Amino acid sequence: MSETTGNDMRDRDQEDEAVRRGQEDRLREVWAAPKGWRYWSAVNNTEVGVWYTAASFGFMLFAGVLALMMRVQLAVPDNDFLTATFYNQVYTLHGTVMMFLFAVPIFEAVAIILLPQMLGARDLPFPRLSAFGFWCFMIGGVFVAGSIFFGAAPNAGWFMYPPLTTDERFTPGYGPDIWLLGLSFIEVASIAAAVELIVGTLKCRPPGMRLNLMPLYAWYVLVVGAMILFAFPPLIAGDILFELERLFGWPFFDPTRGGDPILWQHLFWIFGHPEVYIIFLPAIALVAMIVPTFAQRPILGYSWIVLAAVGTGFISFGLWVHHMYTTGLPTISLGFFSAASEAVAIPTGVQLFVFLATLLTGRVIYSVPMLFVSGALATFVIGGLTGVMLAIVPFDWQAHDTYFVVAHLHYVLIGGPARQDRLLVDVCRLQRRLPADALVGADGYAAPRLDLSRGIGRGLGEPDYVRRRLRLRLGRPGHRLRRPSPARQGAIRPAQSVERRHAGMARRDAGRGLGRAIGSRHQLALPALGSAELRRGRGQGPVLSA
Repeated sequence: MSETTGNDMRDRDQEDEAVRRGQEDRLREVWAAPKGWRYWSAVNNTEVGVWYTAASFGFMLFAGVLALMMRVQLAVPDNDFLTATFYNQVYTLHGTVMMFLFAVPIFEAVAIILLPQMLGARDLPFPRLSAFGFWCFMIGGVFVAGSIFFGAAPNAGWFMYPPLTTDERFTPGYGPDIWLLGLSFIEVASIAAAVELIVGTLKCRPPGMRLNLMPLYAWYVLVVGAMILFAFPPLIAGDILFELERLFGWPFFDPTRGGDPILWQHLFWIFGHPEVYIIFLPAIALVAMIVPTFAQRPILGYSWIVLAAVGTGFISFGLWVHHMYTTGLPTISLGFFSAASEAVAIPTGVQLFVFLATLLTGRVIYSVPMLFVSGALATFVIGGLTGVMLAIVPFDWQAHDTYFVVAHLHYVLIGGPARQDRLLVDVCRLQRRLPADALVGADGYAAPRLDLSRGIGRGLGEPDYVRRRLRLRLGRPGHRLRRPSPARQGAIRPAQSVERRHAGMARRDAGRGLGRAIGSRHQLALPALGSAELRRGRGQGPVLSA
């Protein structure tokens, strides 16, 4: 009886404007970012994700300038814009920065920002690990990229093949050593981010959200995180052997003393080819969230696309040798890896056809995000088809070390990670403030927003049964969302009724138990929003910020 009376009193306190405002102010103070120089000691996923994004974008611009310098040098014959040594340094750093300092880190940046919001969590499980990974990434990136300003940059290609890089006669100086040291920090950062994202996906899901109910983006993050854990250790092992040979003269890659330079290629490409899918799958994950939104229907084949993502990650570890067809490997191994290289096109094609089917069965709105997605898919298809051609051994023998391979690589990368920064902006808009022309019809009806504290929202890639089966505890134990009537399931609700319902829930639940809200990773304290704050644009529903 006393417990019931206490609950009633707390409910009445929530109707007091001063009590609610005080609780909101204390919550904001607890979760506020540090001020001044202490801002750089923040460990919140939002700050760390923004740092990651800004740093990755800065490195991309740096690598883009290097690419322009190469194109200027190659524009006319007998050009002396760059010296031969400096051109090799520019070429090496362009590939290294794009692959290690932009393509993989931009995925980690996007995931650190978006994953907690999609799972309804306050933060990732190990915030300090995220910050540690970022600073390792920055140290390694500055070390590698800054070497070119001191004439000490590596100049043997971003793949650093021995014996060109291990013999002092061919590569004097400290360029390869700087490359190895910088990559060591970057590898630690990538593994730290992978652990953080895997544990966050498995352990920070709200009550009732089983694995088969997760948003597709969380599935892709889980797959890519596992790929990073398995792909980077071989490269770390190769880096250790590489540096031992350079510093102490150990003959791991020296054929004159019993070593084998092909060993480095195996270690590098066991990492290198899964990295292509580590780069590609996160971009497809963002596409998987945008396509059903602008098709105005849930995605078709949720289970198929999850299996395709897992299959892509698994098969990608069995085809690294297609980078080494011209090294004289046995014919039987070439046949095996050629078949595996062609087989990976099957799960990739499943994902593309799922997107096409979703678009064909929906009512597509070709606003700016959807246009970017269309261009990314078209560009990637070109890169994928040229990849299938290169998987055929006789064709690869003819095209190896030609601009056909260069074009294939850049079509794949431009269709994937180069679109991630733009797609990140689009997904953030879809999560927080859907554009007025996206899901609002002329009849004044609006689709419900993605309410991250209440469960899974509509239109961001989850299957129909998620909305019927997922129920999150709100406020006190046992409280559940009201089950919609069958007539309203899957239907678009009037914006006015959505606003009224969410406004009432926000007023009731905002600030309910300061300690409980801070201590739980699933229950988010929402500010009490008034009608003016809830209504935005042309008859849109509420905009609730986690």
